[in-house]
Amino acid sequence: MSERWLEQAEGHPEAQQWYEEEFRLVVPDRGVEEPTTIELGGGVEVRLQPEVTAHTPGDLWARVEPDGVVLCGDLWFHDFEPWLGLGALEGSLEALGRMRAADGLCHLPGHGLAGRLESSDKMICYIGWIQEHVRLALGSGLTGTALATRLREEFDREPPVRFALPIEGFLEDAVAGAEEAARGRPRWVGLPLANP
Repeated sequence: MSERWLEQAEGHPEAQQWYEEEFRLVVPDRGVEEPTTIELGGGVEVRLQPEVTAHTPGDLWARVEPDGVVLCGDLWFHDFEPWLGLGALEGSLEALGRMRAADGLCHLPGHGLAGRLESSDKMICYIGWIQEHVRLALGSGLTGTALATRLREEFDREPPVRFALPIEGFLEDAVAGAEEAARGRPRWVGLPLANP
């Protein structure tokens, strides 16, 4: 067991025993570059849907049938401020749209409670707000720290959404990433993906 798991299990003997005796980390043995279905048996299948860069390069979500459950991973943060610093805002909106179109009975986010991903979702509104305000600020000549500071002030003065868990620095990271992408230097280009 890794040191990290040991630290988390400290003081919880049942968890420590489970980690030591039963925990098994499974590393993927292949990448998914196009929609793929995995048959699990008993009529259960998982439909894997890769995405272009959204949250980060190599994004993937899945729909489990016959349950109609959409496993969103970090492509959807439900009522948590999303971290979008290495991703593409437009790619995130497209991925969110495809997950909504999957018409799941339930969406399981990477962070937050299970629920339904709706068109009025806070993450969708947040991304749209960032896109519009970065575009306007760049058009007026703001860049870098001045751009991030201005958008933070605007967001704090009139928040387009209020997250149950706002996280300091996430807006600024998303603004910096959007600025770099607008200048033709997206942060995600050249990032190494894990090689299974």
